[in-house]
Amino acid sequence: MVKDLPSYYFFLSQQYPDLSREEERELIEKAKKNNYQAFSKLILSHLKLVVKIAQKYRSKNLSLDDLIGEGITGLMEAIHKFDEKKNARLATYAAKRIKYRIREAIFNEAIFHFSPKIQKLAKKIKKEPPEMLFQPEQLAKKFKVPLSEVKQAINFLNLARFNLEGEETSEENPILVNETRETQFEKVNIKKIVNECLSQLTERERLVIKKVFGLPPYKEPESLTKIGKDLGLSRERVRQIRNEALKKLRRFLNKRLNLISFFL
Repeated sequence: MVKDLPSYYFFLSQQYPDLSREEERELIEKAKKNNYQAFSKLILSHLKLVVKIAQKYRSKNLSLDDLIGEGITGLMEAIHKFDEKKNARLATYAAKRIKYRIREAIFNEAIFHFSPKIQKLAKKIKKEPPEMLFQPEQLAKKFKVPLSEVKQAINFLNLARFNLEGEETSEENPILVNETRETQFEKVNIKKIVNECLSQLTERERLVIKKVFGLPPYKEPESLTKIGKDLGLSRERVRQIRNEALKKLRRFLNKRLNLISFFL
C-alpha cells in the first residue's frame, strides 16, 4: 500500500514515465559511454520496478528502504551488462539482477541471527538424505539436540537455498540445492566470515553482537534487557548499539561481495 512505502523512493518512482524501446536503447548506449545523465535517467525510469520487487521481499531485519537500495544496485549492474542489440527490454533483464541483490542482502543480514552452533548443525543435516528434512524429530534424536535447534538449522538451510537458487521455499519443498551450489556452499567458511565482520566493530559493539546472537565465548543468545543490565545500559541503548553494529556488518559484507554502493 502507498502509505507503507518510503515516501522519498515512492515519490521519485512516480515522477519518471516509462521509456519507449527507442528511448531506452539510446540511453543505454550513452550510459555505457559513461554518460551520467543517461545512466541516471535509466535508473529513475525503472525505479518503479525496483520498488515493486522490493515490496515482495519484506524482511523483519531490513527496512524497505534498504531493500530498494540493494535493488538499485542490481539495476545498475543490469544496465552495464545489458545487450541492447537483443530483442528484449531492460526491465525484463534487470528484474533478475534486482531480485538477486535483494535476496543476497537478506541472506547476509539473516546469517547473524543463527549462532555458530546452529550453522554447524545445519552442515550436518545437509549431508542427510533429503527425505530426512521432513522428519525433524528423527534428526533431533540422531544428533541428540533439541527439536527447536533442528528447526532453526533447517531454516538456515532454507535461507541458503533461497539466496543461492533464487527460489522461495515452502513446507512442501523445504530445501532443494543442486550439486554445484551445494559444493559451493560447503566451501563457505562461515566462522572466518563472521570473525572478519566482527573485526569491523568497536569493542562494545562486538560484545553486544556476541551476546545477542550467542557467539563464542557465549553459548546462548541473551536478551537485550540482560545485556543492558550487565553493561549498565538501558534496553533501548543496547538495541541502538545492536542495530548500528548490524548496519556496519551489512556494509562490510556488501563491500566484501563487491557490491556497488549507490545513493540517490
